[in-house]
Amino acid sequence: MKINDTLKLIKQKIRQQGEYNVAIPKHNIKLNQNETPYDCSNNLKLKILRELENNSWNRYPELKANNLIKKIAKILSCNSNQIVLGKGSNEVIQSIITSIISVNDKVCVLNPTFPIYKMITNQNDGVIIESKLNRDFKINEKDLLQKASKAKITILCNPNSPTGSLVSLDIIEKILRNINGFLVIDEAYVDFSKFTSLPLLSKNSNLIITRTFSKAFGLAGFRLGYAVMHSKVASEIQKCMLPFNIDKPSIIAGNIILSDYKKIIENSDKIINEREKLISRINELNDFKAYKSNANFFLLKSKISPQEIYTKLLKNGILVRDVSNYYLCKNKIRISIGSQEENEALFNILSELT
Repeated sequence: MKINDTLKLIKQKIRQQGEYNVAIPKHNIKLNQNETPYDCSNNLKLKILRELENNSWNRYPELKANNLIKKIAKILSCNSNQIVLGKGSNEVIQSIITSIISVNDKVCVLNPTFPIYKMITNQNDGVIIESKLNRDFKINEKDLLQKASKAKITILCNPNSPTGSLVSLDIIEKILRNINGFLVIDEAYVDFSKFTSLPLLSKNSNLIITRTFSKAFGLAGFRLGYAVMHSKVASEIQKCMLPFNIDKPSIIAGNIILSDYKKIIENSDKIINEREKLISRINELNDFKAYKSNANFFLLKSKISPQEIYTKLLKNGILVRDVSNYYLCKNKIRISIGSQEENEALFNILSELT
């Protein structure tokens, strides 16, 4: 069979879809993927390595990482049977959409927002309907409620990426009262906002909250995330997860990281303090506007083109994210919060541009 004929066997929507790509040129300071600047301590790393060394590598991991699930449930004050684990929250979101969305079912999302929601919906032959944010990155309440009422799933990244803005609990409750489908709240950045929809779970069986170990928990290299929901919904979503999907290193790392949960909170608070300080200082510079954020990143607007800022920073070893192709972000870049030293280096380079 010729390659062109072979490729035609692949879904047309997949062939038309762009590949998810993040450019990672050479750099010294990495502020482009919203990771925590604080790596695990050597002590924790050694604990993980020792535990891994003492495990049998020729045996499958647990079908479900029960001890890790119990630890997460204890932190969230929920039951273990409400939690679904995945290799990053993206895998859990993929399973949620796969289990719910059929041909032409609608998924409501904000615009701009995390592009993975649209990608997975398209792969499952669903239809994306977008509720656009205004120029201050606030929602259009009437438009969102109207579009959410037509969708089988509404997904809100809260705080939102790339804007760092929040949808209030009041609006979330209104959505839940007005929809007949699911509401998925992606709380990847919850530790930097201290704002959660968890209190609404007990009275709303159609609410699902996803979280990740890749941001505040500092385990982006391991790929671990989860969702919490009604136990009967969890048992259905679990059917779309591949068996033995969480490998032993991730299970071990997750368990050990949670044993030092106070350190995670401490580091998250440091990032929040650094964010507020950095945004305030940048806003004192001419030609720059740093937007208020509830996450571990912020948007930066300038009369200087995003490409020029990106290039200038990269020449000085600082890698940020050019998001100027996103809706409402034509003249903006996104910057992750780094350590105090990294933020100081960033500020100094920006100061040279004014």
